Amino acid sequence: MRPSNSSNVDLSMDNLPQLVAVSGGHLSMFASDAQNKIEITWPCAQEPSHVEEVLPEFAEVEKPQQDTSPEQEWLMKVYQLVAEHYHDPEFGTASAAKMLYMSERSLQRRFKSASSRTLKDYLTEVRLETACEQLLAGEKISEVAFNCGFNDPSYFSQKFKLHFGLPPSKFAMTQESQTSL
Repeated sequence: MRPSNSSNVDLSMDNLPQLVAVSGGHLSMFASDAQNKIEITWPCAQEPSHVEEVLPEFAEVEKPQQDTSPEQEWLMKVYQLVAEHYHDPEFGTASAAKMLYMSERSLQRRFKSASSRTLKDYLTEVRLETACEQLLAGEKISEVAFNCGFNDPSYFSQKFKLHFGLPPSKFAMTQESQTSL
């Protein structure tokens, strides 16, 4: 339930960069022929009341209760495992299953049931999203490929193009030209 005074906040796209900056966040925009993406990130909050201080009109917003079902807890454990090992090219469903003390087939079924996608697809997505961040930071394509768990830079380029709609070399050039404007 929103407080009645929250209607005074301008939530338009024109005001979005200012709202993000005021709240301590960072706004990144990615554009290609295939898709446009806006990414908003904030550092981990050390003091939960910080947002309420900056935007007091949202202090009274009811927060949904956390769903901490055993299945959600298990899924979070898998997500954490991927976050810790995505950079290892040997990491995949077989090694994840061993680390979770279950069969590979059971892991695949349970992950697909809980997340509506395969673990292999999720791992590839994490690797590619991390690669995107590293390319934006100016890293070399071959280094990014190896840092993100790909053994072969050309295979990485194929997967990157399939996911983002353009090869990493053009993505890096596009981002450089946008930041220099």
